[in-house]
Amino acid sequence: SIPTGTDVGTYYVWYKVVGDADHNAAKTACVIATITRGSSPSGPSEPTTVTYTVTFKVMNGAWDDGTRDNMTVKLTGYYPLMLSPSQIPGVGTKPDEGYMAGNWDTVPGTTVTKNTAYTYIYEEKPVAVVTTKPEARDITEDGEAQELVTAGAASGGTMMYAVGITAPADGWSESIPTAAKAGSYFVWYKAAGDDDHRDSEAVCIPVTIKYAPGSLVANGEDQELVNGGSAQGGTMKYALGTDDVTPPTGPWSETVPTGKDPGTYYVWYKVEGDENHNGVDPVCIKVTIVPDSQVQAFEEGLKTLPEDVTRDDEELVDALRKMYDDLSADQKSQIPDEDLKKLETAEDTLESFKEADQGKADAVSALIDQLPDPENVKPENKAAVDAVLKQYEALTDDQKALLPAAEKEK
Repeated sequence: SIPTGTDVGTYYVWYKVVGDADHNAAKTACVIATITRGSSPSGPSEPTTVTYTVTFKVMNGAWDDGTRDNMTVKLTGYYPLMLSPSQIPGVGTKPDEGYMAGNWDTVPGTTVTKNTAYTYIYEEKPVAVVTTKPEARDITEDGEAQELVTAGAASGGTMMYAVGITAPADGWSESIPTAAKAGSYFVWYKAAGDDDHRDSEAVCIPVTIKYAPGSLVANGEDQELVNGGSAQGGTMKYALGTDDVTPPTGPWSETVPTGKDPGTYYVWYKVEGDENHNGVDPVCIKVTIVPDSQVQAFEEGLKTLPEDVTRDDEELVDALRKMYDDLSADQKSQIPDEDLKKLETAEDTLESFKEADQGKADAVSALIDQLPDPENVKPENKAAVDAVLKQYEALTDDQKALLPAAEKEK
């Protein structure tokens, strides 16, 4: 019997020919019938073929064969079309760093009734947690290597440490960093994730090893290199020499010598006897003015800044600027003008990069503005859309980030 319907709606009428003893059955086919108000059901018609495209996409990883491009399956036949399991790409074994096996946004079905897209999304691993944060140790130089921070602890991973002005790309170790010389150090730590976790964000702890008591530390001012002595039967005299072997020929003075810049000084002293006493032969005291640890850290960091700065150096330049801004006025006075100029030149170069990036982003933004709104796009707009898309894809990730979200969505 031919199926019937009375209510308004769409009906899918299936039919087939059941073969007799001498014939096989014909393939099952479907006729779509619609009942609208004031009409009767459409009658049987010849079955027609349809073509649908099934698109498979992957996010945060790759297909099992290592490729990342979208995969498409084109199906043609009588409605509805059937998708076989063998046409669904294998996925789930190639996550990006920090991700693990995930799920389809919609599980691919075997019956296809329209153009369809499925996306497999690898799931982001949870972050390993630093449960006990390392702390800077209070250290004074004693000639031996000392641990710079206290030990930390982690859950879902292993505590790792490194030393650098900016977060190092390599050189991480489970061992706590050590140092012997007085100065400023930048200790980084993180929880390196296990198989089920991703790394935590790297955190920096500034640590200072103080100079041993009695050290002369450069402060931008002249400092007396020795404590003044006294004599009986004569007068104390001082002079600066070039080594601790040969006494200087002069000039000798009753004034205690001073020094300003970091370095080694050879302070000679003697007693010039009065008319009733002989003098005392010259004796040398070797004195060192050590550099301010924060100034020294800035200078050492500046040495790592390349002459030809690139966009990749922005983090280092920002760190150096913060180090300089944190110095006191006296400490800044110890920074040579040419060194500060090097930092300022690097900053100017990076600013020119940013201006160039903004200009390229603005140019693409203007092209996007000229496109019709998505709901008004027509086939004749395809060439213009493709041209703008090509310009957009030519931008770097940093340049794309300068575009408003609404324009990228458009």
